Amino acid sequence: MHLCKPSELLAALPQLHFEREDILIKGGRQFALEKVAQQLEAQQHQTVLEIHLPAVQHNLQFYKKHVHPGVKMMAMVKASGYGSGDAEIARALQFSGVDYLAVAYPDEGVALRQAGIHLPIMVLNTDQPSFDVMEQYNLEPEVYSFELLQALLEWCKQRGVQSWPIHIKIDTGMHRLGFAVEEVPTLLQQLQQQQVLQVRSVFTHLVASEDAAADAFTQEQIGLFSNACSLLSDGLGYSFLKHCANTAAILRHPSAHFDMVRLGVGLYGGNTGLQPVMKLYTTVAQVKKVASWRNCRLWPQGSVAAAFCNCHRSHWLCRWLPAAVG
Repeated sequence: MHLCKPSELLAALPQLHFEREDILIKGGRQFALEKVAQQLEAQQHQTVLEIHLPAVQHNLQFYKKHVHPGVKMMAMVKASGYGSGDAEIARALQFSGVDYLAVAYPDEGVALRQAGIHLPIMVLNTDQPSFDVMEQYNLEPEVYSFELLQALLEWCKQRGVQSWPIHIKIDTGMHRLGFAVEEVPTLLQQLQQQQVLQVRSVFTHLVASEDAAADAFTQEQIGLFSNACSLLSDGLGYSFLKHCANTAAILRHPSAHFDMVRLGVGLYGGNTGLQPVMKLYTTVAQVKKVASWRNCRLWPQGSVAAAFCNCHRSHWLCRWLPAAVG
């Protein structure tokens, strides 16, 4: 494309699509090319959330050092990688040798597949309308109820699906999703009566693995989980991955490591030895002085949500600093 005037380029920009391109803009001041640069800017504001991928890799290695050799690592990348970018975080984790990924919903897994992620992906929240897309993109469902198990089997029969890996969740005390411990014998019977669904892993979620006051209950959960896994593996006649350690349990409960651990928020820092992954930069939009300290209201109606209030009782002065985030 050849254009003679900056105005022609400005008019053509809406029809042009640039992605991950380096663009050189060069010319005399009289051409006012800064207008072109402004239109091409990916960021046109002063608030930036910076994601440091080397910190993610550092934190991953920190936790790897706390598990025994051979124990696999599952990384949680749900909710757009906890707000840090699902595809970018997943690529960094894939490069760093993570064994498994987990997402909350099927569409998150689809986005990762479309971004070129080839690691196995477990989907935590599965429902019948998503079976087609999950099978298409090689996503592995969590199965937490008899209703879901039967729905999967019926769908596979109708579609002619011969094999699909699944992940069984056991409720050992969290009382959210999962088969109750006393339901495991019935679950085993139903799994033995079919050949389509292959149990890839069995897992549970620890309620308070970070709380020393709850360590006795955590150990009780680990024991219940271990017994359930033994019953299932003996009855099925084949092995599967067992995992119940979340981020806190990786450090505090080595007996919970089993075959794989699940690393979530620990990837993003917040503990000794970890590096912060996110940094938020912004600017002060305005500084206000309020005469009476007693009348200071930190969140007045209509103000921005990110702000700084520095109140000095001795001088009866409040400085109110709205930030450029909103």
